[in-house]
Amino acid sequence: MKLPFSGDHQCEWRTLATEAIARLEDLEKRAAFEDPDSGLGNKRQFERDIVRLTARQQRVDAVFSIVIIEARHLVDAATSLDKEDIEDIARELLDTVRLEDHVSRLNAFQFGVVLEGCNLQGATGFAERICSKIAASPFARPGGAMYMDMSGGAAESSEQSHGVLSLRLAAEADLKRYQAKVRGQRDRFANRAS
Repeated sequence: MKLPFSGDHQCEWRTLATEAIARLEDLEKRAAFEDPDSGLGNKRQFERDIVRLTARQQRVDAVFSIVIIEARHLVDAATSLDKEDIEDIARELLDTVRLEDHVSRLNAFQFGVVLEGCNLQGATGFAERICSKIAASPFARPGGAMYMDMSGGAAESSEQSHGVLSLRLAAEADLKRYQAKVRGQRDRFANRAS
């Protein structure tokens, strides 16, 4: 089959096609590890960060911690976060972390932060500060100010962490987040009764 292009035009066409394929492959790779609503890493990227840092920890004595943060609308906790909410929370997280830290969106309500060189005390302090900051800051919306109900939990890597077992850190941080959420709800209900 003869192409409608000949000579230099055929080479130019091949170059354009090769560049277009490369751009599509790059988009596909980014989509595999990036949350489209926030531009943050997704759960898969979060897990890759944990495994990478665990492997590094096996080579050098380097500690890291994981923080899981959950954000829900204060008025209606079942309502999903919209794109504006996600962007606002992502911006707050990115403004708060250091360059070497990694922020990911894990699901509709949760964000994960991998803090390199940070122990459990530092990670817990980070979780408390960021949750307080976001909960205290109303998000401006057309219908009025929107407040978030925030909960967070942290876990620190250990020398025994390795490979897939390191993903247990995320489960430990999520359990602590859930416990903090339950404590927070009890505190809110106790404050209402007073």
